[in-house]
Amino acid sequence: MNTQTKQEKNHKFDLLDLGISYQIVKEGKHPALLGLFSTRLIDNQRFDKEYKENYFKTYLVSLLSYYTVDPIVFMLQLKYQLNLKRVNGDEVIDPGEVLSISPQIHFAANPYVSLNYGMQWTCQDKTKIKNETTSILQTDMAYLFGASYGIKNNMTLSFDGECKNTLDGNQTSLATKLNYRF
Repeated sequence: MNTQTKQEKNHKFDLLDLGISYQIVKEGKHPALLGLFSTRLIDNQRFDKEYKENYFKTYLVSLLSYYTVDPIVFMLQLKYQLNLKRVNGDEVIDPGEVLSISPQIHFAANPYVSLNYGMQWTCQDKTKIKNETTSILQTDMAYLFGASYGIKNNMTLSFDGECKNTLDGNQTSLATKLNYRF
């Protein structure tokens, strides 16, 4: 008896975000506080039969606080993500809004390199496809890790990873960010 298992994996361009941040409170006696806003310029949504690119369908607002005890930085971030409906012909996907909180610790290995580790708790509203609820309110916990390299005083290259266990299976994502400070 010979059984074979075929596993199909799709690797597609996922998304491109653009965002800005503003320092509300500078770090000193109290932790710093930053406000962040970003929009998803493009994302690649999977529908029944195909992938379709969507433009400006996701918006993220976040508050980030950090406090430094050299060489450690303690960070806490609260995020709210608004996801608008995606449409492909008669098929409509409404992914639901997302709320998350993320405590992290960053370690300055040297003046140019920092390493980070943390967790992220996420709550996502129900998802609807063709106006039918396909998933109820969901929560999950993810482990975050990453490294950053200071290219110049105002430019940082970051590599961030996220590992989480969901009902759909294990998911791992990697992101590369280039941050420029004006």
